[in-house]
Amino acid sequence: ICKQGQKPPPQLLPPPQPQPPPEPQPPPQPQPSPQPQPPGNSNGILLNTPAYQAKDFWDLQKLNRLRVLQKLQPLDGTGLTIAVLDSGINVSHNCFKDKIKAVHSFVDLNPADVTDSDGHGTACAGIAAGANDKVDGTTDWSGVAPGAKIVAYKVSNSKDDVVSGNIQKALQFLLKQFEHDPNYVDVLSISFEIKERNEEIATTIRKLKELGVIIVCSAGNSGRTSDIVFPACLKENVLCIGAHGLFGETSSFTSRGQALDFIAPGEWIIGPKHDNNTVYKCFEGGTSYASPQVVGLICLILQHLKQIFNNDEYKDAHNFEMMKEILKAYASGTYSENQGFGPLNPLKILQTPPEGVVRAVKTRLA
Repeated sequence: ICKQGQKPPPQLLPPPQPQPPPEPQPPPQPQPSPQPQPPGNSNGILLNTPAYQAKDFWDLQKLNRLRVLQKLQPLDGTGLTIAVLDSGINVSHNCFKDKIKAVHSFVDLNPADVTDSDGHGTACAGIAAGANDKVDGTTDWSGVAPGAKIVAYKVSNSKDDVVSGNIQKALQFLLKQFEHDPNYVDVLSISFEIKERNEEIATTIRKLKELGVIIVCSAGNSGRTSDIVFPACLKENVLCIGAHGLFGETSSFTSRGQALDFIAPGEWIIGPKHDNNTVYKCFEGGTSYASPQVVGLICLILQHLKQIFNNDEYKDAHNFEMMKEILKAYASGTYSENQGFGPLNPLKILQTPPEGVVRAVKTRLA
């Protein structure tokens, strides 16, 4: 009992009990890295899948952002023309509306009949320069240079049935058009191989290059077992393009060699179908689908240069040698026979404007 005014004595607390040691926790397990996904719907189109979205800058939807970022005039290839030598083209497909400058067949009796029964030519032309459209009715899609015009020459009935004689006729025919129009074609796309080297074809390609035509060829799909195919092996006259996968690695099927210049996306590439005017397809893989993407990129670069330079400066920069230097500035920069100068990054047009590359090259060569 406490007297009035006194504080009660402090209560003694029991001593703290020792705590048991914490249970050891298992170390965290590493998570597997995401794997590329195969096509996900009945049309074989990669939509809203990790693999589709992992294609980084080269994703054809994301490339639309490149054009949006242009403040003065969008880069879409307007004013440029691409010639495509291939299996023909489905001229009635939505993505080719108002885009066909000329057609000619060197296979069929009717030179105006460029019907594509294989699909290879339609896909390559669309990847390079197909106009804005909706895949499956909802998803925006376009080729890399949707404003460019197309000249379609049919030189075979399929990508596996290429006759040298038809190629030479087509190249000579194209060469003759420059007698009437010195700006008839800016870029030539060749996404096929010829079994044996042909000197007549090599000579005509050189003549086209001397006129300022930038010729882009697919490297071939023989992997490490074979060197670069003809005419892509014409290192002094054409740009040779291999393929890379969704994450930038050289595709296993890409032919390697000293002639390889660059690699571009060549796996799970969306392009128009040859037998349906509104349908698109996801093509599993091939350097044939990598090459036309570089063709489209070249059109964007040329359009930019045309906006910046006067006519003489532009003409001086519109050639194979200068374009190769510009593309080297947009590649990884580390050369090897496995990847050439490496994957190309289209968004470097914004970071390293091509006119700066041109002027630097001219200064170096002066």
